[in-house]
Amino acid sequence: FGGWAVFADARRQMALAQKKTDFVSNVSHELKTPLTSIRMFAEMMQSGSATEEKRPQYLRIIVAESERLTRLINNVLDFARLERKQKRYDFHPLDLHEVIARTWEGQELHLREQGFNTRWQAAPPPYPVRGNEDALAQILVNLLSNAEKYSTDRKEVEIHSYLTENSVHVSVLDRGSGVPPGEEAKIFEAFYRAHDSLASGIQGSGLGLTLAQRLAKEHGGEITYQAREGGGSNVTLRLPLTTIEGDRARA
Repeated sequence: FGGWAVFADARRQMALAQKKTDFVSNVSHELKTPLTSIRMFAEMMQSGSATEEKRPQYLRIIVAESERLTRLINNVLDFARLERKQKRYDFHPLDLHEVIARTWEGQELHLREQGFNTRWQAAPPPYPVRGNEDALAQILVNLLSNAEKYSTDRKEVEIHSYLTENSVHVSVLDRGSGVPPGEEAKIFEAFYRAHDSLASGIQGSGLGLTLAQRLAKEHGGEITYQAREGGGSNVTLRLPLTTIEGDRARA
């Protein structure tokens, strides 16, 4: 029995080491791709080969790829800091509806430029929570980025935000490839990437959902996954509602 336990532990360690190796390779590729685009379009503008009509388009691409780089780097750094318990967030009362609105404004524009049909179905605000605005925005951006990344021909991304008795829920829905059967429990593991995504060449670090889940739990909430009828994913952030009286009691 002891020998089998050692063998099983060794296999787990080897699998983790392989995931870390794949992670380094994936991150290197994700860094290289936007850098290549930024350099190419910047050089075209510098050389004067970009026409006046094309310059605004090239500038939008440079900005979008820069934001993509920033998001990737922030994910990696924040994940590492959370792992070492070196990341601390200042929490305060806020309206999650306002965070969603500000985040959705930029993300929806990007999605529409990529050919997506988009919609935000929202219950009336406010959505009072206690949290950190930057961290909550990072969760939403990661969920929307994940929906975009795994969408195929059916380019649809929706947000549904609604309230229950003690919680606020924000669901990000897509009509993408979903999660392979039997792998649903793994999607929040660090460095995990579905076999289907690897085979189809979908880029990713394997940290987006992991970090989003860690940040949700920092806020006393969680993220859950559910397959959609007809194909696609429903990834839902749940956070506890707070009250003015409750916040005063904590102060």
